[in-house]
This record gives sequence, C-alpha cells and structure tokens, in this order.
Amino acid sequence: MNFLLKKQPQLQAVLCYEAPVDTLPGGYSIAPSGTMTAKKTKKWIELHYRVPSDDQKIYHPHPGVKHSELYRVAYLPGGRDGQILLARFQYAFLHGHAFSVGYSQALQLDDQVTWSSWMPHKTAISGGGPFGYPDDKYLEYAHKAMDHLNVPRDIKKCQQWCLQQQDRQKSSTSTTSPCDLCLPLRQETIHFVAPRQWNETSQFSEFFEIVETSEVCNGQISTPLAVVASAPLVPDLASIRPIPPPSTAAVIPDRPPSQKLLSEASSLQSRALLRPANIITVADLCDEVKTRNGITEDTTCPICIQVLSNKNGKSMSDPPIIRIKVCGHLCHQQCMLNQLLQRRYSCPICTESVGMVFFGGGPSGSMTASLDRSRSCPGFNKSDGIICIRYEIPPGIQTQYMEYPGQLYAGTSRLAYLPNTEKGRRLLMRLRHAFCSGLIFHVGKSATTGLTNQVTWAAIPHKTSLEGGIHGYPDPQYIEKCGEVLDAMKVPG
Repeated sequence: MNFLLKKQPQLQAVLCYEAPVDTLPGGYSIAPSGTMTAKKTKKWIELHYRVPSDDQKIYHPHPGVKHSELYRVAYLPGGRDGQILLARFQYAFLHGHAFSVGYSQALQLDDQVTWSSWMPHKTAISGGGPFGYPDDKYLEYAHKAMDHLNVPRDIKKCQQWCLQQQDRQKSSTSTTSPCDLCLPLRQETIHFVAPRQWNETSQFSEFFEIVETSEVCNGQISTPLAVVASAPLVPDLASIRPIPPPSTAAVIPDRPPSQKLLSEASSLQSRALLRPANIITVADLCDEVKTRNGITEDTTCPICIQVLSNKNGKSMSDPPIIRIKVCGHLCHQQCMLNQLLQRRYSCPICTESVGMVFFGGGPSGSMTASLDRSRSCPGFNKSDGIICIRYEIPPGIQTQYMEYPGQLYAGTSRLAYLPNTEKGRRLLMRLRHAFCSGLIFHVGKSATTGLTNQVTWAAIPHKTSLEGGIHGYPDPQYIEKCGEVLDAMKVPG
C-alpha cells in the first residue's frame, strides 16, 4: 500500500517478511516471519502485525522450539509526516527490525514474540505515556530510531526496495509464506503453560515509577487527582474564615470525605455552634482542615482516599508513592498492588490501562484451530466452512493464584466453533491471545455439576453447538458480543 507517491507502483496491502533460515544477512535483525498490513483511516494509519507460531531459527534463543504467535495494532498519524514514517517502517519491517523472540517480562514466559527495542510503536490513540498519543516528540524519536537502523531517509528508495522484495516473493515457489500461515487454513496448535506464580510486582518498574514526596508537594505533578482525604492536624477555631449562610450554592464533592476527616470536622462544628451568627457545616470544616494542612487535590491517593504528603514535603503515609507512566496519576504503591491482585489493570482516576498484560489465572493446556469446509456455520451465509477450536486441559495441581492452591483439579476437553469469515479469523487471533493469557478457563466450582476443583469456562463466550441453543449458532451478534468482552479485557484487536 502506497500512501505517498501515487505515480509509483503500489505496494501490496500486506507485506510479508520471511525470516532467513540459517544466517542473517548484513543489516537484518532477528524478527520471526510475519506480516504487516497498513490501513488508512480518516485520522490514523493503522499498522496490523501478525506473527504465526513457528520453529525458532538458529539465531533465536532456542532453535527448533516453537515461539508464540502474536497480533498487534499500532498507529501513525494520518498526515504526510505519518506517511513518510510509514515508508521507513515498512523498510525496517522487511529487514526484521519490528520484533524479537525471547523472554516476556509481561507474561513471565519464555519463547515469546515481543516488540523490539529498535522500532518504537504507539499502540493507543489516547492516554499519552510511552505507548500512546498525544506525544509531540514521537515522530522525531521514531525517525532517529530509523536513522540508527540505517533506514534510508529517501522515501523513494524505501518504496523501491520494498517493491523489489514483493516481486521476489511473487516469483518464489514457496507455499508457506507468512501470509498463508496467518490464516486458519490448516490445523495449528498452540500451548499455554501457566506460570507457577503470578507476581504483579515484577512488572512495576516497567509501568510505574517511584515518586519522591517533595516532588508531589512542590507542584511538579501536572495531572490532578480529584479526591479528598483525611488530615492529621486540627486547626484553631479562630483561624477559620467566616462561613456564608446556607442560602448560597453548595458545592457537593465527587466523593464523601473519610471517617477520620468527618470526625475532626464534627468536633470543630460542635465548638463552632457557640457562634450562632455563622452556620458551619461538616463539608465546610473539611475544607478548612484540608487548607490548614496544605492538602490539595494533587496529594491524595485515589484508591484509599488518604493523604500522600503535605505542603512541607513531609510524607503523610508509610507506603511509597508511585506514578502510573501511561497517564501520570499518583497513588500508593501498596494500594495499586492490591488493585492488581484483584485483576484490575487500569488507572483508578482515568480508567486508562496501565499497560500490563491482563492475566486470567487459567490452567495449562493446548488450543488447536482447524478448518472444516464440509460444514457451514448457521447464520453466516458468506462463511467458507467453519473454524473448529479444540481446547485440551489436562488435570494438574492448582497454583498459588487459584482457588485451592496445592489441590488437584480435573482436566477437560472442549470444542467451539467460529465462522470462516474475515471477522471470524480476526476473532480467532484474539482468542489465541486470550488463551495464552490464561483468560479462557479458570479452576473453580462447576455451575453444571456443582463439583469443585473443575476447569470451567471463564467470562469469554464461546459457541459450542451448530444446532441452536444459548451456546450455539445461529447468532449473528456473537462476534460483536465476544469482541466487546475481549475489549474489556484489553485483548489486542
């Protein structure tokens, strides 16, 4: 796809990169085989990357061992600046610079396909931070990264080289191009090994940073925290400003103050009743307590509603204070840890994802997808057969994040179906990602049999019948409904 030079021959909508089998030529990196698809919208250029599971090459960490599959979406600005960067990104992708194979800090699993550190991408169109827009310096930084990789600044050279690579692929007799591997046209099996332990603290340095208390109090935090908190000191009654009568408009806080703050304010109110000329409310005195102690909306934890620090820079709480890198909001480190343990991976203020991989705590197993063209999917007339998904979960011992650690759980085998359409294949890619994140199953009590220590479906809906029923086809809205659940779990789409 060529967004720049209309008079030049057009690039294909999908660029295919085939990783060298033995040794890397000069200027190439260690990315596995995959595809890059550029799609232009009104405001953005979407980059869709697909990397199928395959044997690692001799230059990968574990040659001959299968690496994971991957599906990612990134964004470039839709203007000319974004189009120029697109041409350089395409050149870099076909040189194997986009991904690497190794250990994933997010999943705590080995043999995973991960973003390379050489080719920066933005995976969100809002929220800011290292992976989202707005970012005024992103284009400059990305071009410097391309310069470091020796990607030509001459866009015509980039496009001509990419076209030459496409011509070579067309003339190749290979029948296993990554374009074909990305489609579920044959049986493919992926395996998920549940980690023995899931410790969110191991990812803290990647998504959070410790903030000094003095930094909070010196007004260096640009993003406000819209919460109130308790105060350690009680002001003298004489220092309280006159309170207007209740006929004036009242300001209702977004959240109720803490019990400690209410107690202090109530005590002050009982003393203030000796002055009948002024009617003093608990809310008014809460404001006075906050003002007296230098408490602002920038210095409270949005989770526990407690003070982070006062105006003198003295810490008002024992737990360390952290900043969420994606959005810049602040909270206590321990409070965020408690939230992560509850599988809530979003900012408590703006609900932006902190960037962590949503891990569902599912058991180990395998997922096999195959195409059956001898049958049709009811409700999907344009479906070229059905995609059969077989899950095999062997029995095992529950890990520390499951319901009864150390106890045995029973295995299971499940069969589900998808229509073989473009949307169905995209949904399959997302379900594979969800499976490798432990989101498809969980271990607990079966609602059907009433037995405990059973492998049961988690929250992602599946269709297990082609003959109707609540869990069967036809259901024209199934792909959209399943996609909404996956969106809520931050599964890439």
